[in-house]
Amino acid sequence: MSNIYQIRHIKALQVFVAVCETGGFTAAASALNVSQAAVSQQIRLLEDWLETPLFLRQHHHLEPTPAAEALLPLAREGFSLIARGMDQVKQREDPHRLTVTALPSFTSRWLVPRLGRFMAGRDIQVHLVPTDNLLDYDRNDIDVGIRLGSGNYPDLDTEFLCVDPLFPVYNPRQMPLNGKLTEPADLLRQPLLIDNSPAVMGWEGWFEAAGVQEVPLRPVVMITDASMLIDAAVRGQGVALARDLLVQEELEAGRLVAPFDIRVTPDFAYYLVTPPHKSRSPKVKAFSAWLRAELAQG
Repeated sequence: MSNIYQIRHIKALQVFVAVCETGGFTAAASALNVSQAAVSQQIRLLEDWLETPLFLRQHHHLEPTPAAEALLPLAREGFSLIARGMDQVKQREDPHRLTVTALPSFTSRWLVPRLGRFMAGRDIQVHLVPTDNLLDYDRNDIDVGIRLGSGNYPDLDTEFLCVDPLFPVYNPRQMPLNGKLTEPADLLRQPLLIDNSPAVMGWEGWFEAAGVQEVPLRPVVMITDASMLIDAAVRGQGVALARDLLVQEELEAGRLVAPFDIRVTPDFAYYLVTPPHKSRSPKVKAFSAWLRAELAQG
């Protein structure tokens, strides 16, 4: 017989974890929507079965015993595995829904314009979750994420996608404001729009690559959103240092132009991240293959 059938007092273990996480019987009872007496009963039941105390009252608060400290991570891990297993079953029940999270700028300027090609001929409903935050993928039922970063995403399967070089762009109908742009140093006379996100290299890196020694920056606007930065450039508010993937449509339409063919590669790159138990699902594999093919086309 499987060991799973020999596990005793699952409910008591749940109450035990709640007490540890809330710090007391009363708070645990409120979190679980049960009475304090019910919490006390479950803890006594678990202590009797383990034949050791789990909590000691010290100056009006509970102090976990060494036995409790040893049991807590094991109980958490066990419940986490159960939750993941149930999520897998849930996914099998709905193979036609794909939840994708990505940066808002990448979602709106690159992913959404191309998403129709992925959905064509596929019986998959795509749910997009644009956010700058690193979500708990299991808790938020995320199938796959596209992240701009270092590639260090613990507990997630991570696949390198591409680097996204940066270069200056501006609206040719409203810029430049102060003289022509014949060499990189001419940009120093222009209003410069700066993306101050930690994932993006600043103007200093581009000017260094362009061979400009002194860089007296005079930023007009500092924006921690790549899409808003591009919008500001389209409106003629200055020259933006933009990521290649995000300005392709604006360049093709002529709303923006690149005055110099000098590009810099930031430290961060795009990565595809998935929970390990979802990486092999057909819908995730289909999206991953489509995404790589689209990026390969430039």
